[in-house]
Amino acid sequence: MIDGASGAAAQTRGAPAISPTNFEGLSDDDNIDLTTWSTWPADSQLAVGPDHVFEVVNIVGRIYDKNGNTLDSFALIDFFDVPDGYIDFDPKVIYDAFTGRWFASYVSIFDDELGPDEALLHVAISQTSDPTDAWNLYTQPYEDVFPDYPGIGITNDKFTISADLYDIDGPPGFIGPGCQPEVGFCGQETIVIEKADVVAGLPAVSVDIAYFDPALRETVRPAHSLSPINDQYLVTFSTSAPDLLTMLRVTGTPSEGNVTEFIAANLTILPQEVPPPSITAGDADCIIFTENLGPPPCIESSDRRALEAIWRNDRLWLGASAACLPPGDETTRSCAHLIELNTSGAPSVVQDIMYGAPGNYYSFPALRTDAAGNLYVVVAHTNPSIFAEARVTGRLAGDPPNTLADSALLRAGEVVHDSGRWGDYLGAAVDPSQPLCVWVVGQFAKDTEGADWGTQIAALSYSGACGGAPPPPTDTPTPTNPPPTATPTRTSTPQPTATRTRTPTATPSPLFGDVSCNETVDSIDAALILQYGADLLSRLACPESADVNQDGSINSIDAALVLQYVAGLLPRLPP
Repeated sequence: MIDGASGAAAQTRGAPAISPTNFEGLSDDDNIDLTTWSTWPADSQLAVGPDHVFEVVNIVGRIYDKNGNTLDSFALIDFFDVPDGYIDFDPKVIYDAFTGRWFASYVSIFDDELGPDEALLHVAISQTSDPTDAWNLYTQPYEDVFPDYPGIGITNDKFTISADLYDIDGPPGFIGPGCQPEVGFCGQETIVIEKADVVAGLPAVSVDIAYFDPALRETVRPAHSLSPINDQYLVTFSTSAPDLLTMLRVTGTPSEGNVTEFIAANLTILPQEVPPPSITAGDADCIIFTENLGPPPCIESSDRRALEAIWRNDRLWLGASAACLPPGDETTRSCAHLIELNTSGAPSVVQDIMYGAPGNYYSFPALRTDAAGNLYVVVAHTNPSIFAEARVTGRLAGDPPNTLADSALLRAGEVVHDSGRWGDYLGAAVDPSQPLCVWVVGQFAKDTEGADWGTQIAALSYSGACGGAPPPPTDTPTPTNPPPTATPTRTSTPQPTATRTRTPTATPSPLFGDVSCNETVDSIDAALILQYGADLLSRLACPESADVNQDGSINSIDAALVLQYVAGLLPRLPP
């Protein structure tokens, strides 16, 4: 499916109208202002209630009224009451129109040098429909592993969280038994919580936890149910075949002790392969995690895992990034893969859309349907002539199958984003007061003091329920780059998504190698540098001390220098 807005053949319908209610959201500058940390990727999420818009990014949150006025801003470590010393990441938030409550989740880990490592899955449920009122907080503890990349879903009687489990120590540290030694992937977990218990704020709630071996599956996405249903639908892409999608179904409740998960269907889809990085304009290298692919610059397009799922009236939609070859193109690109399933009777694939365009890259689709079944999608978009930007598209329920509208610009990118990491997800939410209005949050490259990302929030509608469409908030940028050569395709090995961080300013005259900030340099510092350089650790107490050889990068060479110094093989490290 080609996006005609790219200059290719146009489709018959335009994107949903962007209402005058669109405004800039959180950026990395807000991270720095509220926490002193600069972090990436943004992990943008959005939920909408009767009177409020709630945005979260990787480590901070903000509550707005529906005109975009800020009502409250806060660090998520404070909102979720994260213990001191824990590293925090991966926020999610949804609004449940049937109970009038907000549901949120978060993850924190503590890498203990002297004892077992610990992690917490944080869950928060509002006490009213006003997110500025009190919330009830719950935690699920872990030892030696942490729940990465959680997805949340909801039904009439269930609140469901699915996450991938990774070893906190590695690699390169010790990997626990049963985990994959290459990446420390330890399996997949689905937690079903009695919804009535947490809505009532009970101190002890009924929970059912199911664990699955890492060889069996990864990254399951529970659906956010937008119409009444008891059963929880979930989806996951097969790890054994790129064209196989598994639909799961959970029945029963924890309070009755009869929670049962079963495979509802294995369905054939368009091949779901790992996409290449998304090339952008600018002068910088393409760096994905610790791999430098050279110029031109890029953003990560995600891997092949499902990003999110939503269910309404026997239709389930899910989205993901995927490798594709757009018609008329000769180079593999990243496309937005959107799949609609019929869940009634014998489950089937209704639509299977690979959305892209020659020379362009689309990734991180977030989606919702309105009360009429119309689809709204926000995506990340790049090509070699523009910086990373946010665009929106969609389709009416009655449009021809497997078609999607030409995209419209939500917010143009302003600068080159050179950290590589993008996403890891965007957000969309139905307005419970205007059920034909859907809100989205997109991400764009923004000039900040730190990681150069920002977000844009907008209300969309095909019916005018949110208002008319103003001009785009910024003009399309003009920088150009020569067309890239074929982009290397990444492997499909799952990687943890815990957010890597850096500080906005360096401490004068650091003690190089002392990343623990305890005024000594030892083998523990070497291990921490290795984990940080491999994006397996999100923060260092003194990150300015990690680049021991001062070559502008943090990697195994720096860790080796520390080990040689500790062993007496080097007389000193840089002062």
